Amino acid sequence: MAALFALAGLASCAAPVSGDHQILSTPDPPLYGQAALITPTEFRAALVTARARLAKLAPVSSIFRVTVLTRYRLEVYYCFNSDQMKGTFDQNHSNTGFLLLEFRNGVWEVRTGKNTEVIMDPNIIVTEMRCDLTMRWS
Repeated sequence: MAALFALAGLASCAAPVSGDHQILSTPDPPLYGQAALITPTEFRAALVTARARLAKLAPVSSIFRVTVLTRYRLEVYYCFNSDQMKGTFDQNHSNTGFLLLEFRNGVWEVRTGKNTEVIMDPNIIVTEMRCDLTMRWS
């Protein structure tokens, strides 16, 4: 039974097959934040831009969440392996992280940067916590 749950968790971050094979459609990731600010057409256009960037930056990662910050600014979160998610995501990381997209001149663009975001979400399990064992309570 545990193996079934592990496989289901890995499938949620599985990358679509491409190349000579038929491209599998992936479901749209859930929207968070101010989701009412963008239309479904704008959302899908942003996903096309994000997936094109991830094809080069993190080809084995898939998008699992999109946060609408403003009408023209989105954070697109992606992961390589759902078992490795820690709740912190680095911008433009090569495996697990987030892309910052901005709508400019009629197109979605991926912004450069190296920021870190923390997601406080009950659906994200923290698998690693850093601690200093040299500290002692008095």
